[in-house]
Amino acid sequence: MDLKGNVNEYVFKPGTTVEIPAELLMEMKELARVVLEDNSESFYNDKYKYINVETNKDVKTVKDSDIKSGKVKKVFDFEASLTSLPKIYRKPLALRSINLQLSLDKFHMEGIEKGDAIHYTELENIKK
Repeated sequence: MDLKGNVNEYVFKPGTTVEIPAELLMEMKELARVVLEDNSESFYNDKYKYINVETNKDVKTVKDSDIKSGKVKKVFDFEASLTSLPKIYRKPLALRSINLQLSLDKFHMEGIEKGDAIHYTELENIKK
């Protein structure tokens, strides 16, 4: 076959099925996991509370006049900050990786259901 230009300029026709070795599928799953991990960041929001400066007790309902007068002040809430759950920021590449993982997991599951993929503990029986 004569190539017309660069091999990267060729695309598959819609609906074409491509078979790949199982090892390549598992490598792609691992790569997708690493890309997701490397493009996701956990962070914690600092938590604050208001206290009455005279009594040093928490104030549940804060009035603007109390803040302006100095009767109430905003302070860092150590306990709430330390027990808060992290939020995760994902870069666009991480989201693409999640989509890829879902597709690869589907192919993996199909292999399991067809009996092509076996539990790793069964590999010893095959090698013998």
